[in-house]
Amino acid sequence: MLSIQGITLDPTFKTQLSPPVQLSILSNKNKKIFVAREDLLPGGTKQRAAAHYVRLMNNEGYDHFVYSSPFCGFAQVALSYVCRILNLNCTIVAERDPNPKNRIGKHTYTRLAESYGAQIVLAKDLSTAELISRRLCTVNKRYLRVPLGFDCPEYKAFLKVELIQQWNAILSVLPRKPKALWLPVGSGTLAQTFSDFVKFETRLHCVNVHVLPQNDKRIQDVRDNPHITLFSSPQPFAEATTDLPSIPSNVFYDAKLWHFIKQHAESGDVWWNVGR
Repeated sequence: MLSIQGITLDPTFKTQLSPPVQLSILSNKNKKIFVAREDLLPGGTKQRAAAHYVRLMNNEGYDHFVYSSPFCGFAQVALSYVCRILNLNCTIVAERDPNPKNRIGKHTYTRLAESYGAQIVLAKDLSTAELISRRLCTVNKRYLRVPLGFDCPEYKAFLKVELIQQWNAILSVLPRKPKALWLPVGSGTLAQTFSDFVKFETRLHCVNVHVLPQNDKRIQDVRDNPHITLFSSPQPFAEATTDLPSIPSNVFYDAKLWHFIKQHAESGDVWWNVGR
């Protein structure tokens, strides 16, 4: 059983929340691209370490977890799903869906988080959502504000252990080490975590999908990382891509990598598809 910082995850949760990664193959111009199908997990990659983190914080006295989410962010789903399994409370302060046809304002992922038991508060934008979350957690001492993208040392320690296991499993079945691993960049948590352990012969090719402004320190840290080549999506975050792969992928997030993969990927590269 996995134990980090004194927390041992129940093997039932381990099986449910961090099962072995599944691979698919996409073909493009006679090139084979291996895809880590994290879209098959209810909460995507984030759920792999979220239970460790939530249980650690629960042991420190928090029983209600609050997350400020971009309108189509998938971490809101992961947190809600994990809190339901662990029988803990969760509030999602979500940016309103900018689509004028959506009069309710809840994106599909926000409604999915709600179906897992999360309380939903809508905000006009992400900055306002952050202010509301801080206010909730200031007034209620047992409420914990989870940072954007789970960008905190505790979560990243758990995520690193989980990703090392999954990455080693992938390397064991590939015909050769991939020259590149393709990753989306929202908050930068995933890219920086992979950078900690993936050997330099595999380049990290990352695509900034513009959740954060270009001058945000988290984006600058990714850009300055010598292990990473950072591409920039030509679309703003709130604009869905129409250049779609043949697997389920978040059209505001992961799916934006497909445009760059088609142009630049080599046969044998791996694409980590974070969620659906």
